[in-house]
Amino acid sequence: MPRTATSRWVFFGLLGLLLAAAGTAVAQDRADDGDRGRGRRGAAARWLRKGAVARRAEGMQRIRRLMDASDDQVRVALEASREAARARGEAKAKAAEIVVQAFREAKDAAPERRSQIRAETREKLRALWDGAREPITEAGKKVLAVLTPGQRKKMDGALKDRGLTFDDDRIALSFGMRLAHPWAEALLRARLGK
Repeated sequence: MPRTATSRWVFFGLLGLLLAAAGTAVAQDRADDGDRGRGRRGAAARWLRKGAVARRAEGMQRIRRLMDASDDQVRVALEASREAARARGEAKAKAAEIVVQAFREAKDAAPERRSQIRAETREKLRALWDGAREPITEAGKKVLAVLTPGQRKKMDGALKDRGLTFDDDRIALSFGMRLAHPWAEALLRARLGK
């Protein structure tokens, strides 16, 4: 019995140290940014998001270095970015409405009904994503259409290094999703000097 109690105290002690270290890291990050966020949850989310944004920006820079795009190609990408961002924004707004409606329905519902509401909401969101995918893919196809044969060859080589093949629809969707993010338009405008 004492052995179990000791191991329990060791576990809780280590857990406390881990939580203290995580709290210190978040507080330090918050202090470095001069950020006065919405409490602990907001600070932790920003701390995690900071790394994701850096990875996305680095991915966009890698694509730009690989492609060595001309100004005309960047202009086409900027216009495609605006179209993809518009489609993404509309889809996000509709998805928020669907989720809010589901929460309202599920508020006083029985557990069996809640599972039905959850399934219905998933289906609605899946249909919404399928509808939003087409304009985002079209935006990506506009960018693929202006690539030179040399740029396509570079892309094909980079994909082969990863064990993938060049599939226009998948690449167009990937480009469209990257272009749909708000930071993409800012990066493209900076590239053009606007």
